[in-house]
Amino acid sequence: MAQNDFKKPVASGYLQLDNITSGFQKGVLTILAARPKVGKTIFACNILCNSCFHLKIPTLLFSLETAKKNLMHNFVSIITNIDALNLEQGDLQDYEHDKIHKAVGNIIKSPLFIEDNIGVTIDELNKTIKQLVSRYKIELIIIDYLQLIVGKINNITTTLKTIAITLDISIVLLMQMDREVDTRNGIPKLSDLKKYGMLSANADTIIFMHKGADKLNETRVLNVAKNRNGNKGSVIFILDNNEFY
Repeated sequence: MAQNDFKKPVASGYLQLDNITSGFQKGVLTILAARPKVGKTIFACNILCNSCFHLKIPTLLFSLETAKKNLMHNFVSIITNIDALNLEQGDLQDYEHDKIHKAVGNIIKSPLFIEDNIGVTIDELNKTIKQLVSRYKIELIIIDYLQLIVGKINNITTTLKTIAITLDISIVLLMQMDREVDTRNGIPKLSDLKKYGMLSANADTIIFMHKGADKLNETRVLNVAKNRNGNKGSVIFILDNNEFY
């Protein structure tokens, strides 16, 4: 077996989650699914902060819903721990300006690449991924989110799975769950994905996110419901000011 067959997975930055999934492994397509406004985009931003800013791993984000400017606000808020609303409104203390300046500098110098084109097709995604992986040695790709890619879901997930294998990279595909999940207190399950054709079969790992039972709406549960290359299980997080911990 070749030495390249043992490439190190990309850590999520959350030990409890990585103990279940063994990190984001190369050649693997991971689905991260949740209802709107639960926090999947913010969680993806937290993962990116770990992969790019701490581990210095070349990472590509396709943001098909959120503009690059708004993503920068998310990253700065996570890195500096400055309240996201205060950052958005410019309601800042003097010392916070220095923290922001330093954070922006670190983001610019990091191996993070963002594509925020709207209405992109799976063929366009495929072409862009191949170009950027070849040029910048991308190891992790996050796509936000599935339903905003133009094309049939079977073709989209099959293509992304093929890309992950042939380019030896890890792809995390965010997905928005349907309203029927709300009839079960917003808790998704694998049977909800039957209507999406080959999605479940193409995905190596499926992670559902839902709100916890706390009255303050601060907890988030990540349930690794399918894991072809590892264990299954759940992790409870606190979501506070755009940061998961």
